[in-house]
Amino acid sequence: MSWISLAILAYFLSALVNIFDKILVSKKIPDPFVYSFFEGLLSVTVLIFAPLGFFLPPWPILAVALLSGVIFLFALLLFFTALSKYEASRVVTLIGGLTPILILFLAFFFLGEKLASYQISALIFLIIGGVLVSLSREKHVYKIKGLKLTILAALLFAVSSVMTKYVFLRQPFFNGFIWFRLGSFLAALLFLIPAGLRRRIFNMGKETRAGI
Repeated sequence: MSWISLAILAYFLSALVNIFDKILVSKKIPDPFVYSFFEGLLSVTVLIFAPLGFFLPPWPILAVALLSGVIFLFALLLFFTALSKYEASRVVTLIGGLTPILILFLAFFFLGEKLASYQISALIFLIIGGVLVSLSREKHVYKIKGLKLTILAALLFAVSSVMTKYVFLRQPFFNGFIWFRLGSFLAALLFLIPAGLRRRIFNMGKETRAGI
């Protein structure tokens, strides 16, 4: 069951990344759109893995891989928006609790995957824990801050994950991974189309370089 060790390591690294993201979107690059743009733009560096296996897959698989990358970047945009406004521990925990159960339903309908009853029970406890941690008390009333943002972000993360799984079942890992990340890169370029957003990106780029 080496996958458990890999999953734990992945969550640990993800936690570190989320902390750095919180610092960046709170202080260095406070605009979630700009931060998401640079995040997607850096996705093109995935081409360094091209020698390990990069080729043009059948167009239906290519479309799913690219679309998965696009959806993933917009999920990041919602995640960064929530992260810039609310506590990292609440946002990350709630999204981390909701995403698996959404993946469960989507994978059941589109991939035919099923979980045992005890596995479903574990997911339910995960969700309950995520909701409890995300509660905040305001004027004797418990609320979940950023609920709409986090739910939508979790849904997009789940859709992207299931689509990526679909690609990995039909393509070698590196080829599927590269096309997935290139989808995020193409999505980042879409941010340059609106003139207002383009100015925000370029202005933030100048400010960032000036601060270095």
